[in-house]
Amino acid sequence: SASLAWLASDTLALGASGNLRTRGFRSLQESASLYQGPILGTGTRSQMGVTASWNLGSLGALSGGVTRQNYFNGDPGYVYSLAWGFTTWRRISVQVGVSHNTSRNYLADPLQPALGSLNQRTGNFAYVNVNIPLDWGVTSTSYARRSNNETRYGTGVDQRVNDMLSYRLNAERVSPAGGAATRTETSGSVTVVPRYTSLTLGVSDRQSAGSSYYGELSGSVLGTSEGVGMSPHQVGDTFGGVKTGDVVGLRVDTPQGPVWSGPGGFAAVPYLPAYQESRLETSFKTTDVDVDVDSPLHVLRTGRGAVVNVDMGARQVRRLLLTTVDAQGQLLPSGLPVLRTVKGGGDGEYFSATAQGGRILVNRVVDGDAFYVELANGKRCTLQDMQTQPRTDGQLFESGTAVCK
Repeated sequence: SASLAWLASDTLALGASGNLRTRGFRSLQESASLYQGPILGTGTRSQMGVTASWNLGSLGALSGGVTRQNYFNGDPGYVYSLAWGFTTWRRISVQVGVSHNTSRNYLADPLQPALGSLNQRTGNFAYVNVNIPLDWGVTSTSYARRSNNETRYGTGVDQRVNDMLSYRLNAERVSPAGGAATRTETSGSVTVVPRYTSLTLGVSDRQSAGSSYYGELSGSVLGTSEGVGMSPHQVGDTFGGVKTGDVVGLRVDTPQGPVWSGPGGFAAVPYLPAYQESRLETSFKTTDVDVDVDSPLHVLRTGRGAVVNVDMGARQVRRLLLTTVDAQGQLLPSGLPVLRTVKGGGDGEYFSATAQGGRILVNRVVDGDAFYVELANGKRCTLQDMQTQPRTDGQLFESGTAVCK
């Protein structure tokens, strides 16, 4: 298979695609079919099509296409399609479409008349879809579809509760042609994304075929020279990874959805759009307050097939609010400069000043760092004997005491 898309102008997009299959090819669904024997040597051999889409501004978008289909056992034919979509008041979207298929293809073996009901004949197809956004991230979808054999009316709701949970419910009324009994079909599914994989569980009930249950577990493992990471999404042809230092469980928002760093401080970025700007950004809504990130946002523009490695400079830190006294037990006066000397030496960097009551806010404590205060007499003292209490829920800092000697 191959496809080509071309944005001819700001309002016109063109595309072409084609695929070719050999006589013995089977998809996973086809290989499990009860009709495996009859479809041998039949089916679609090749498809070639062209499409065009026009952006009509406030009137929505209009698209059309023509596809030629060739079969192993059947005359070639064409599929003509036309669709129009637009958005109305309060982001309600409507899609209307029609298609006409001139093919007359026999999926069943003509030597087995008992299976003649599987014949696919020329036909028309029409549909209307209406999507209505509701509160709390709920979307209601209603549709009507009409083909030669039956008419279907359906409605459903789906909601993305959060990044880790979503669900879908649907009910459908089917009216077959030829006076057959109308039936109702219902289905529902829930998807859970526990960070590194995606789990979907579903159930459907059909009056004509009974109930069925299914489950799907999906995800991917990505290995690069910088590390190994896991993702609930499929890896594309342009991908990368994010180094998060010693921080495990740091969330990174990507064009395909959020991912989380695993053991070793590496997060897999499963897909990046080629030749377009994409953002990799840590989510501070859920980031632990004890994590510092030097470069929380990276804007990339990658070529197709690129493998990108990004280092966000994340580290696990402590944040302290200290009540500080001098060697004689007196509270330090306010307004004195407080400096930090990082591990390895240096003259130190100014980051804070003493506040009323000798309080000092230390926004980042890393092993090996030293802190000192510039006193009014030109001397300095070093913060020692730090005693802190664990931070409780809702608190941004650990509270404690220190002595400046």
